[in-house]
Amino acid sequence: MKKVKVLRILSRLCVGGPAIHCVLLTQHLPQDKYESILIHGDLDTGDAPYLYDTSLPSDIRLIKSMKREVGLKNTWKEWKSLREVYRIIRKEKPDIVHTHTAKAGFIGRFAAYFAKTPIIIHTFHGHVFHSYFSKWKTKLFLFIERRLAKISDGIIAISEQQKHELGTVFKVCKPEKIKVIPLGFDLTPFFTDTENKRKDFRTRYKIKDDELAIGLVGRMVPIKNHALFIQAIARILDNKEVQSSKLRFFLVGDGAERKNIENLCNTLNISFSDANQIDFIPATITFTGYQNKIDWVNAGLDILVLTSKNEGTPVSLIEAQASGLPVVSTRVGGVENIVIENETALLCQSDNLNEFTEKLLYLIQNPEKRENMRGKGRQNVLPKYHYTRLVQDIDQYYQLLLYGRDI
Repeated sequence: MKKVKVLRILSRLCVGGPAIHCVLLTQHLPQDKYESILIHGDLDTGDAPYLYDTSLPSDIRLIKSMKREVGLKNTWKEWKSLREVYRIIRKEKPDIVHTHTAKAGFIGRFAAYFAKTPIIIHTFHGHVFHSYFSKWKTKLFLFIERRLAKISDGIIAISEQQKHELGTVFKVCKPEKIKVIPLGFDLTPFFTDTENKRKDFRTRYKIKDDELAIGLVGRMVPIKNHALFIQAIARILDNKEVQSSKLRFFLVGDGAERKNIENLCNTLNISFSDANQIDFIPATITFTGYQNKIDWVNAGLDILVLTSKNEGTPVSLIEAQASGLPVVSTRVGGVENIVIENETALLCQSDNLNEFTEKLLYLIQNPEKRENMRGKGRQNVLPKYHYTRLVQDIDQYYQLLLYGRDI
């Protein structure tokens, strides 16, 4: 039986959910049924590359001209990457072109359409229809996405909330054209050997046994809204009911906003340190830089927060629950679909400093609540977000679009 050839296209292979998702599908779709190729664009300045297991069978290729940033100044690069993707599609003759994230979806779907690819699919890992760009640029992107949806045979959303936003709020396409397929990951590392990982993490960052470690994992870019976390820390430190000397806060990641975050810390008189300096001395806030082993990070933390203004399905919250970490998060994107409010996470409105501070303070002061949330988090995510379920769902969807059969 002839294998189905799948060409998967991703904007960039950096640390984050889309890269994990694409690599797992490329490597784990049944090899007796599929031949998988993954092509991806180049990293942006400040991005950390996603490190995948190169021992597993895979065909992963880089297109250096394909960059994430958009704008008129990049028109030549857009055209060059479109031609290169088109040539690859013409040469490989895939049965399916499956694109992921906005830039890859734009270039990949147009190239696949001109190359007369039988099946074209796009997965929205998030969207850029609010909190990213100016009003006119947002309208332009929405116009483009609606046209791209017309040449797509399938649209995948990664949560029910995202499907509602795409189909009903922003009207990218009719809701019935959108298939919900949640993300999938290898979650095993997040609940194995946790005691040794915790000890190692806390030794590395000089965290005392009686100190509470609270972290935010994510790129330092405006949409992640680190400022909300920093402002909440300032309020908590000023609270006379809190033993502030027993609190340590960690920013895991890096990016273009790093300097602005440091400036805000200085303005609010919050001490901070860079853990990658030779003379590292613990401070209220520790900048760890990018970390590839988030299971190690989570094992050492006691609470994880998310402050984003917009999200698809935040991977950090899935990993936090798999690690047994209680969560405080803004109520954005698909967050409500992946946590159980008041059982695995406390939620607040986006950019609401009072509410966010109140929820975080409550968890800091209530160890019993933290312990109760720990077990419920693992129970919530393990059956839903393992990559074997993702692979089965994608296999079934491919078969349905190719042959009209539901397996």
